[in-house]
Amino acid sequence: GIDFDGPHFGRRRYVPFTAYCDSKLANVLFTYELARRLPPDSDVRVNALHPGIVATDLFARYGGAGAEALSGPLEPLARAAAGLFLS
Repeated sequence: GIDFDGPHFGRRRYVPFTAYCDSKLANVLFTYELARRLPPDSDVRVNALHPGIVATDLFARYGGAGAEALSGPLEPLARAAAGLFLS
């Protein structure tokens, strides 16, 4: 989870995938808090959506346990899924 006392990895080793996961969790937590603070009769709706699979080189550039798993057998699937939305 997010280290709220040191969210910028000053107290722990920087791991790109951990940073990515922390950022997605922060988006969800922000959305819940925003929804909580809105008046009950507000016309504003808040949503947090999964970003889906996108064709990036995040794992290829930084390595780690997920690099081989995602850049190997799942890469064609990720590229095909991204192509559905980018074409």
